[in-house]
Amino acid sequence: MGGVCYLGGGTALQKALGFSDTEEDMYRYMLSASGLYADEPKIRTYCEGSVAHFDWLVGHGVSYAQKFSAEKEISMPDGSLYYSGSELVYPYRDKAKPAPRGHVPPSPHLIGGRELMRALTDAAEAVGARVKLRTSARRLIVESDGHVVGQ
Repeated sequence: MGGVCYLGGGTALQKALGFSDTEEDMYRYMLSASGLYADEPKIRTYCEGSVAHFDWLVGHGVSYAQKFSAEKEISMPDGSLYYSGSELVYPYRDKAKPAPRGHVPPSPHLIGGRELMRALTDAAEAVGARVKLRTSARRLIVESDGHVVGQ
């Protein structure tokens, strides 16, 4: 698992590395890159929440290196912010201001997926979640306040 999170709209990492991005530019890029059957409301919601998603990840222990990479790859042991889509090529560069939106955590394993999942698993376990492997759920038991309490 690569661990790359496509986030934009002005994340703290984008700003720290000197890149300006807006929700609207992210939205225009994603909409144009998604093809004929793009779900505009879902794309809009995703873009509007992107900065909060980044902050949530960081708040749950996912770390990001303060580094920009001009390379388009996910095997970066020190992590990076990079152009993970087609933002820089025609026709997309003409539809929205390009910005690097691929956020990948540093990892000694060359790809950030392990580090991403380690941080999120640790955060879930810290609040009492139990991780069960090789199991399946047919339904979730949800309390009236929205908390999942069983399966």
